[in-house]
Amino acid sequence: MSYSRKFHNCSQPEQINTDRFWDKYIDFLKKSQIHDKSLVWYVKHAEQYIKAFPDKRLKAHTAANIDEYLDHLGKNNRVQSWQYMQQIDAIQKLFQFIDVPLAKTFAWEDRLLCAQNINSSHDTLVRESPLILEQSNDSSNITSIDMQVVHKKYAREIQNCTTEIRRRSYSIRTEKAYIAWLSRFFLFTNCLPVEKINESHIVAFLQSLAVNNYVSASTQNQALNRQGML
Repeated sequence: MSYSRKFHNCSQPEQINTDRFWDKYIDFLKKSQIHDKSLVWYVKHAEQYIKAFPDKRLKAHTAANIDEYLDHLGKNNRVQSWQYMQQIDAIQKLFQFIDVPLAKTFAWEDRLLCAQNINSSHDTLVRESPLILEQSNDSSNITSIDMQVVHKKYAREIQNCTTEIRRRSYSIRTEKAYIAWLSRFFLFTNCLPVEKINESHIVAFLQSLAVNNYVSASTQNQALNRQGML
């Protein structure tokens, strides 16, 4: 009997025969070196994700759909970090399997990093994406790929900032704002090595906010406070 027949009421993504689809997904997982004991869970995670959007073809999904699903999932206090990370990986493998751009453009690493660094005692257990920028008058178009580059290159600095924010018991919203401003600052420097960033870069960044993005003085002060976390 086909391995995939263990899963009842499976969806039919992309109108492909259900059993055939899941068998091919399992083959893909094996080639991706997913342990045999984890295969059943990866299929369940992927199936649950598909069922969450019954009226939308899988290839038509957007980053917003993934964010919506993972944000909702992350609010379940019964889901431990390792389980959350496994579900993220299962969904990523699903999009890699059907070979769509979203498999590469979505900020998967940042989602995994966010899940890994959160413990059950912290009030950010909701595990919302750390890449959401505060709404402002900023007209810049910062992409998910930009943020992936920043969070990979400055992982230690961002983690240090996050640790300090949580030590001070700041709110989730404040934490997201601090990380967003810090990430924007690193992008502004064209991702220079930290040791080469100095006060002149901070001044130029704040001036850019005021001149090019019409940001108020109070918002500039908020951004400056974020740089103080470096």
